[in-house]
This record gives sequence, C-alpha cells and structure tokens, in this order.
Amino acid sequence: MDAAKERARLFMIPGMGHCAGGPSPNRWDKLPPLVDWVERGIAPDAVVATHSTDGVVDDERPIFAYPDLAAYSGPAAGQNDRANWVRENFRTR
Repeated sequence: MDAAKERARLFMIPGMGHCAGGPSPNRWDKLPPLVDWVERGIAPDAVVATHSTDGVVDDERPIFAYPDLAAYSGPAAGQNDRANWVRENFRTR
C-alpha cells in the first residue's frame, strides 16, 4: 500500500453523483493539490469539498485519501445539524 501511495491517491466521496452532483460535498478545486504534488512533491492526504444549495455552502468537510474516512468530531449530538458541517468538525479515522 505504501508504494502505491507514492504515486496515486483515491478520494471516495459517498453521496456524490458520477463526476458531480448529489447530496454530499461534491465541489473542490482539483488543480492546487495536483500542482503541489507534481511541482513540490507534497502529496495530498485530503481535499476540502463543499456542497451548496442555491449558491450557499451548506456542507463542507475534508475528504481523505483511501483508506481513511472523515468522521464527525464536532459538538456532541450535533452531527445531524447542518450548522456543524464545517471542515473543523471532521477528523480522519
């Protein structure tokens, strides 16, 4: 697995449609992580993705490279409150 991680990363996004859309975070700037990896040797372990409704971001979280997953770590019992779906409230597991 370590040898594969030197040359490839897979980011699985549950709830995202094929290439875009769906109820989960499905938008992120793909170019900066790729440029950092190719030009600086800094491989991405996560990207931050967002979901918007009517132009307003209502879900934001890191998407970690497989096999890691994002796990909610925000306020207790707040995982179902969209107000808590911000990048800072998620950690890898």
